Amino acid sequence: TALTVDVTVEVSCVSAWCGGVPLDSYALVFLRRDADGYVFEAGLCDPFSYTNPTEHDLMEVIGCLNGASCGAGR
Repeated sequence: TALTVDVTVEVSCVSAWCGGVPLDSYALVFLRRDADGYVFEAGLCDPFSYTNPTEHDLMEVIGCLNGASCGAGR
C-alpha cells in the first residue's frame, strides 16, 4: 500500500564525513516513528537503508521481519 508521509532526516557526522539520504537511486529505508512523525537516521555507516536493494537484500529484510536472524548478509 502506498503511503505518503513527511520525514525528518537526522544527519550524523564523524569528523568531516556525514551521512546522507540516497536521492539518486531507489532505496529501502527504515524509519523511526516518534510523537512528532517519521524520522530517518542518516548516519555515516548507515544500517537503516539499502541503496538499490537486490532481491537477496529484500528477502533478508523480509526474513528478519518474520523472525529469522538479521544482518547476516550485510
